[in-house]
Amino acid sequence: MKPMPRAILTALAQHPDGLSKGQILVHTGYRSSGPVSKCFAELARDGWTATAIIGKVRITDAGLAALGDYEPLPTGDALREQLLNGSKLAPMEKKLLRSVIEAYPDAIGKGRVLEQTGYASSGPVSKAFAYLVAIGYATKDGRGALKASDDLFT
Repeated sequence: MKPMPRAILTALAQHPDGLSKGQILVHTGYRSSGPVSKCFAELARDGWTATAIIGKVRITDAGLAALGDYEPLPTGDALREQLLNGSKLAPMEKKLLRSVIEAYPDAIGKGRVLEQTGYASSGPVSKAFAYLVAIGYATKDGRGALKASDDLFT
């Protein structure tokens, strides 16, 4: 089995009640893209995943059988370590995310994140903030504030 479907199925095997696609991306480290969307579609077509509650995907018995033995993906501390020190995020994204994670379980204003990281408000910084929210690593919490995803701590 190719790495992407294996990672998605592994994340779902670790969360039998299902995950949103954004949560799956958090756990696997993949970015939303055409190949990822195609993989989700193929897993559903093959009967390896199914829609659980609206917005949640779960692994099926057939998916568990296809996955076979697996090594669990990192969670909690190990997941944060992988994100902040691995190659899945750009350096700016890592610095911004680290600041948001350090404020957990509280939210932190984007202005405060900029102060802590030394970045100035700009298009690339705004894009990085938006990406962290889009991928599910951070959630919007009030006007101009972000909170680290609970999934990074479970």
